[in-house]
Amino acid sequence: MRNQKFSKPFLLALAFHLTLLALFALSAMYKPAPPEPEPEPEVMHATMLEQPPPIKPPAPAEKPKTLPPEPKPAPVEVPKDEPKEEPKVVAPPKEQQLEEKRAEAQEATKAKQAESAKAEAKKAAMREEKLAADKAQKVQEAKQQAEEKIKAQKIAAEKAEAQRVEEAKKAIERVESKKAEDAKKAEHEREAAAEKLAAEKAEKEATEKAEAKKEAAKKAEAEKVAAEKAEAKKAELEAKKLADAEAKKEAAKKAEAEKVAAEKAEAKKAELEAKKLA
Repeated sequence: MRNQKFSKPFLLALAFHLTLLALFALSAMYKPAPPEPEPEPEVMHATMLEQPPPIKPPAPAEKPKTLPPEPKPAPVEVPKDEPKEEPKVVAPPKEQQLEEKRAEAQEATKAKQAESAKAEAKKAAMREEKLAADKAQKVQEAKQQAEEKIKAQKIAAEKAEAQRVEEAKKAIERVESKKAEDAKKAEHEREAAAEKLAAEKAEKEATEKAEAKKEAAKKAEAEKVAAEKAEAKKAELEAKKLADAEAKKEAAKKAEAEKVAAEKAEAKKAELEAKKLA
């Protein structure tokens, strides 16, 4: 990548955007603790039960002189982990049922309150997660905008650098073009001088060649006469050779005919001998 010189305001803006991105990232990393839900008021549920009219006990025939001592209530065992409660006096069966129902109603109310508190805590956690997601999205959008801005500035700087390079190239090309034109002009001048020398040399060579041609023509004429004589002699020898060859061919044909006639005579003789034997 080419070395680019950035201005001071651009570097300050870049540092400012990077600081903002770092602050957004830190705020997304450290989430505040969710607020504790306010305790709901404890609701007491009461159940109205119809009690039967009290039964009058039968009149005792005789009053005992001394009443038996009342039984002491049995002590209630308390677990070690739970706080100790005061021992309760055993109530009659109906009152005990009412107490148990009240306790069950209180337990159900507490369970509902605990479930409600859990639901509220879950909602608060979901709200916190949504806020964190929105914040992270905003940080991502800010980061993307900063990256796009930096990218646009980088593209603009690259375009300016490319334009400067293109202008420098054009200036160099103009200088090179002028140099090429000067060189071409000097080359034309050299070529003209060379052509003039070449023309003079060609003219001199043409004169020499004309004289040489004349000498060559005389020599060629003499050689032609000698060649014609040699050709005539050669033709005579060829005609003689052809005549000898024709004579040899005729002798060979005659010998071949005599041979064929002798073979026919032998064959005929053999045929006659075979007939005689038969």
